[in-house]
Amino acid sequence: MSRLNLREILANNVPFLARNKGGLPRGELLALRPVRSPDIGWEMKEGDEAAPGAKLTVPRRDDRIGQLLSRIFQIPATKTVELDEVNAQIWARCDGATSVDQLIKYTCTTYKLNRRQGEVGVVTLMKMLAQRRLIGFPKTGNEGAITHDDRGGRNRAQAKNRGRQRRRH
Repeated sequence: MSRLNLREILANNVPFLARNKGGLPRGELLALRPVRSPDIGWEMKEGDEAAPGAKLTVPRRDDRIGQLLSRIFQIPATKTVELDEVNAQIWARCDGATSVDQLIKYTCTTYKLNRRQGEVGVVTLMKMLAQRRLIGFPKTGNEGAITHDDRGGRNRAQAKNRGRQRRRH
């Protein structure tokens, strides 16, 4: 059994202390197919013309730690997240059949945005929803689940070389 030092233990258990492992290559990111979490309740707010969008209902943790913390800090049983019209339309299409690239194209054509604006908006929303665990990116066919650790050695070597090139200049 190898011994871990305090820094490694904290990095494994506290997310913001972990070293940045980099992101996915752009092609792999655009091929992902986001899926809404089945625990999240949601409804579209179509009747409200002043602020159309969606209302997400997120249940709190139901394990021992969640129950203990809810007693101590009086945490409500659910949390509400409200999405504006654009983000609500993207949320409704996170069904596992639509790729991120298709979501970007839909956003660009519906709201008359250029490709860059649509891509930044959709990718930012996907990142926020994934960090809050409201969506996931399941395994598909032969490519497997895409996580930071699943990238091949070639991609790591390329990223390492890019870092070296940037430092020289």
